[in-house]
Amino acid sequence: MCLNEAENKKTYKVVSIDGDSRFISRILSIGMTIDLVFTVVKNKGKMPIVIFLRDTMLAISSEEAKKIQIEGVA
Repeated sequence: MCLNEAENKKTYKVVSIDGDSRFISRILSIGMTIDLVFTVVKNKGKMPIVIFLRDTMLAISSEEAKKIQIEGVA
């Protein structure tokens, strides 16, 4: 599933990141890498998605979130 489909207060793992080289470089530079485990803090429709990763809160636009594939962590 894509990050924009994630549910609040659930934990996920990054499976893949799609997009042009500029987008991928930016996402990787802020610490979002393949196999990273993170928690969704807030996901309200078209608003930016707020996630908690590596002791940091991060907001990602819903359009950018469509380029990040994730899977749930039990």
